[in-house]
Amino acid sequence: MNDPRTFLFKIQKSKNKQNASINSGELSERKNVLDLNILVCIDVSGSISNEQFRQFMKQIDAIRGLSRVKVMEVDTDVVAMYNYFKVEQARVIRRNGTGGTAFHSAFQKAKEMKPDAILFMTDGYVADHVSNPGIPTGWVLTAGGQKPYDFGEVIVNLKSPRMRY
Repeated sequence: MNDPRTFLFKIQKSKNKQNASINSGELSERKNVLDLNILVCIDVSGSISNEQFRQFMKQIDAIRGLSRVKVMEVDTDVVAMYNYFKVEQARVIRRNGTGGTAFHSAFQKAKEMKPDAILFMTDGYVADHVSNPGIPTGWVLTAGGQKPYDFGEVIVNLKSPRMRY
């Protein structure tokens, strides 16, 4: 899979099937609209270069406007969280991260928020272990990045030539 949109459409389809008996008329009217709360976690640790960060922003811009998107900046802790709107917001993200990387606090916060999906953008080099949060998780990895945990699916590997939109 090379596109976060494909991952999100698959989650929407599953959500629609779960809710079909409740509101089937409404679902048939909004075939191409996502009704998801999406949490995008961005690794802002010292191992993420400016170019990798720009590639992450392209991925967020690809899903901008599809649904409700909340961005969480993470290094060893959650350093910022805000809504991402339909307009380009590349300057909003502050990159206040430090040198370390640990995602325990991000997944703990995600479990509290209960989003429909998590997109985690990282190089995958982390110093902690977390268990599966029970939320569909897609990994957007930098070139040479690695999937950090045994859950979720790699949806974009940024070395892929098809990552441009």
